[in-house]
Amino acid sequence: GILNRGEASVEVALNIGKQLSRVRLENASASVQSDKDMIDQLVVTKMGSFDKINGKLQAHMKQALEASRAAVVHDFDGVLAECRYSWGSPCSTLQNPCVIMQRFVRL
Repeated sequence: GILNRGEASVEVALNIGKQLSRVRLENASASVQSDKDMIDQLVVTKMGSFDKINGKLQAHMKQALEASRAAVVHDFDGVLAECRYSWGSPCSTLQNPCVIMQRFVRL
């Protein structure tokens, strides 16, 4: 999805990451208990345990967040390069907006 491609906004990526960091499939519910029991049994049968499937979800989420981070850094690098070009010298003074962006990217 948009996270895997690094196309989500920073806010969206962080909010989804925060929400999914707390997801535990064993805590999921279903409107009918027999459905939950069937799904739980399927998870254990196919994956071996909830820990394994939770780990896979966390690994996928980490990759998606890393893609989003890389896209943001790439975008900031492009803006910084453009402002260096436009102003004719490296960003070096506090009055220069590039300095503020450089500090933001490092956070």
